[in-house]
Amino acid sequence: MTLLLRLPTPNFRASLSGVPWGAQKFGIDSILLLGWSIAELLRPPAGKGCPMPSEATVQETRAAFSSTQEAYRSPKRCLAASFRKSRDRWKTKAQKRNKAIKALTIRVRDLEASRQHHREQAEQFHEKLLQTEQKFEQLQTEATELRTQRDALSREVEEKKSLRKLNARVVGSSACP
Repeated sequence: MTLLLRLPTPNFRASLSGVPWGAQKFGIDSILLLGWSIAELLRPPAGKGCPMPSEATVQETRAAFSSTQEAYRSPKRCLAASFRKSRDRWKTKAQKRNKAIKALTIRVRDLEASRQHHREQAEQFHEKLLQTEQKFEQLQTEATELRTQRDALSREVEEKKSLRKLNARVVGSSACP
C-alpha cells in the first residue's frame, strides 16, 4: 500500500533527496518504521475546517507508540520483517486449515449421501428378503400339502393293488374246480 503524504515536519526535506515538500510516496511499513503514529498521519491539515483530534488523543497515541518502542529493543526494520514473516506464516497456516476444513466438509457431505444411499438399498433388500421368506414359507406349506396328497394317493394305489391281487386270487380260486 502506498500513500501520498504531506510530511509532518519540514526537517525531513533534506533527507528526501530533492523531492518537493508533500510529494514523497511512502509504504505503510516505511511510515511506521520512521516512527510516525497513525494519528499524526491521518490528521487533517490545519485551517481546512476539519476537526483536529484532541491533544489527549494525540498524547495517548504517542504513549502507546512509545510503550511499544520500549517493549521492542530490536531495530524497527528487523521487527517489521519479523512481523511480516509471522503474518505470512499465519496466513499460510490459515489457508491450509481452511482447505482442510473445506475438504472434510465435502467428504462428510459425500459420506452422508453414500450412507443414505446404502441405507435405502439395505431397506429395499430387507423388504425383498421378507417377501422371499414369505414366499418360501408358502411354498413349504404347499410342498407339505402335496406330500400328504401324494402319500394319500400312494396308499390308495397300494390299496387298489392289494384289492386287485385279492380279486385275482378270489377269481382264480373260484374258476378252478
